[in-house]
Amino acid sequence: MVQQARIRKTRLYFERREEFLADLVKDIASIERRAVKNNLKPCVRLNVLSDIRWERHGIMEQFPSVTFYDYTKHKNRKRLPKNYSLTFSRSEVSTNADLDKAISNGMNLAVVFREELPSIWHGLPVIDGTTHDLRFLDPSPCIVGLVAKGTAKKDKSGFVVSP
Repeated sequence: MVQQARIRKTRLYFERREEFLADLVKDIASIERRAVKNNLKPCVRLNVLSDIRWERHGIMEQFPSVTFYDYTKHKNRKRLPKNYSLTFSRSEVSTNADLDKAISNGMNLAVVFREELPSIWHGLPVIDGTTHDLRFLDPSPCIVGLVAKGTAKKDKSGFVVSP
């Protein structure tokens, strides 16, 4: 059921974008109302399995009291709405220049380490990224450290870093 819903929403985004965005606005408004009713601060992560540049759709500006956050592989994203926090996900093809560019654009870096988290990496403090997923709460700039699990423990592509 979850997979079918994801496929349906993906098709809707690409085939009937205006309808998709209207539905999204309704969903975010509902989240905002429930959060306020329960005395909570609303936050939304739009990209869970995608890397859409949501700042191009004007969604965040419609909800200034909602905090939006995502991970991205795009180091050049800048001039983001004030309520949108991005964390750059380092990959095996990321260069030091890519990391520096993401940092200069105001992003923290998510990095997977082989066995344990170092205290500093790439000249920045490393925080434990497993304590929560609310990346907008992280200090900036920093490295959001994750320890390799499962098959990633045997990674030889360069995705997993040995500090």
